[in-house]
Amino acid sequence: MNNKVGITRRPNVPTLTLLVADPDIRVLREMRQMLEPMQPHWTLFFCDDIEDAIRMLEEQTIDVVIADGQLPGIKDRHLLDYVRVRSPRTVRFVMAREADHDSLAETLVIAHQYLPKPCRLQLIMEALHRIDTTQQGAENPVLEQLVRGIGMLPTLPSTYTELMQLFQNPEVSIKEVTARIERDFAISVEVLRLVNSGYFSLRQYVTDLQQAVMLLGINTVRSLVQTVALFSAIEDDMARSMRQEMYMHVVQVNQHARVIGRVLNVDSTTQDHISLAALLHDIGKLIFSSYLSQDYFPTISLAKATRLPLHQVERQIFGVTHAELGAYLLGLWGFSDNILTAVGFHHNPSRRQGPHNPVLTAVHLADVLYHQQREVESSFSLQADQVYIDHLPQRDQLLALCNSPQSMAA
Repeated sequence: MNNKVGITRRPNVPTLTLLVADPDIRVLREMRQMLEPMQPHWTLFFCDDIEDAIRMLEEQTIDVVIADGQLPGIKDRHLLDYVRVRSPRTVRFVMAREADHDSLAETLVIAHQYLPKPCRLQLIMEALHRIDTTQQGAENPVLEQLVRGIGMLPTLPSTYTELMQLFQNPEVSIKEVTARIERDFAISVEVLRLVNSGYFSLRQYVTDLQQAVMLLGINTVRSLVQTVALFSAIEDDMARSMRQEMYMHVVQVNQHARVIGRVLNVDSTTQDHISLAALLHDIGKLIFSSYLSQDYFPTISLAKATRLPLHQVERQIFGVTHAELGAYLLGLWGFSDNILTAVGFHHNPSRRQGPHNPVLTAVHLADVLYHQQREVESSFSLQADQVYIDHLPQRDQLLALCNSPQSMAA
């Protein structure tokens, strides 16, 4: 089956071309009915086998592909893997039923986001909105070609070995597994990415790794670890050292950010968003160091030699900063606007238009305070955005923290 739903194009209305691929004709019929209200804006295609889908991808420019996780492949190759290689600019969604829970992690390398099956239109709309938000003003080819083609974040080989030894013990505890995962930034991010995906439709973000592991279950986490290790082991000493430093950095920034959250008197949900954004705020550095290491490590050296902020040197060299790179990837992965804003603007919050965002405020100041506490050993210059802080209701309290960073240890 290969059907196109025709639409009437309207001037000045953004358009989107979306392909749904599922072997179940009933599911395709349900998806067609659900997506019908979007016909004035979207061009829709439906395929029930991978050969028709690939033919459609070769004939059309497809913006988004939604594919069943169990869609039969060609030579054991899933449709989304084909899309990832042949059309990295296409956004890739996996749909899965609750029964497919344990095998979901195996699709991490080929999918940007996960959707439950059956799926609601509102969930798709929200996911596409976040992606569209991160694309605005992001015409830099580094963003599109690099980020959209990323499968998984690289991990440390030692992490895989130690975790697989733990998994051999049928009595292994959630606490033991979490203790090892939290020392590897990449696997930690992938665990949080999966548990906070649309597939699980949780009411609030999970920021605690132990809770995330408990919700996913040992079998799913084992599958995730195997998949990450298979596709993305780190061998480079510089990248390995940077990963370890980054882990220590984000843990400290998270602690500072939670203190600032209390100063801002935020509710528990916002505090969870603050923690998650703090843990993810430098994920762009991981992308740079993993996929552009030959250019990125000299960039770090240049920033150290000139004592310029790293994000300024990144813009000079790449035309994009690690903050923007990270926000773009997290948008593809389906994280909320709060998280994207905090990650994308954590170095220069005054550049963001709109009301003050407590998540952004906490992450920005926590990052600055981290570097201030290590001013002697730090190689980078990093200052608080005074223009932004001056307009905050808690200005005096926050400035007191900035002027006395040792108080954060309390």
